[in-house]
Parts: sequence; structure tokens; C-alpha cells
Amino acid sequence: ILDSQKRELQSPNEQILELGSHEIIILILLIQNHGTVYERSKLLKNLEIDFLESSDKRLNTILSRLRQKLLNFNVELRIQTWRNEGYSFIGPNIEIK
Repeated sequence: ILDSQKRELQSPNEQILELGSHEIIILILLIQNHGTVYERSKLLKNLEIDFLESSDKRLNTILSRLRQKLLNFNVELRIQTWRNEGYSFIGPNIEIK
């Protein structure tokens, strides 16, 4: 279960993963669009990062941090990169509350 207010992901065995403000936005967007590619430019817009101002490094850093947290929390939770297209969430269904 992903609690957007607390910015926490809770596993069935009640482990908690705390997420940063940008990480929770990305994860919610990718989960809501599970199974489809979510465009990089849309992520930047939702994060309110200016697409023209060195946004690539910033977004890459946020995604790298989020991927590492997800991997350490549960190896089934992954974010797939689609070159020149965007990203998609790969893993079990997650309920957002």
C-alpha cells in the first residue's frame, strides 16, 4: 500500500519504506499508469522541473535513488527505462491511498 500523505510504501508484512517528495510523485504516476510508458517530459512537468534547465541530471538522480530504495525494499519493484520514450513501473499491483 502506498500512502501518499505519509509518503510511505508498506509491504504485506508491514515493512515501511519512506520516500522523498519527488520520489512519491514519480511512483504514484508510474503506478497509476502501470503497464504503459510514462513520458520523461511529463514526469518533469509533474515534478515542476523546467525541461530546458539541466533537468536530465536532476531527474536521473531522483530515479536512481528511487530505484535503489525499491530494490532494497523488494526486488520485484522496478522502474523500467524505455530509451528515448520514458519509464514504466514493473512489479505487483500497489494500492494507493
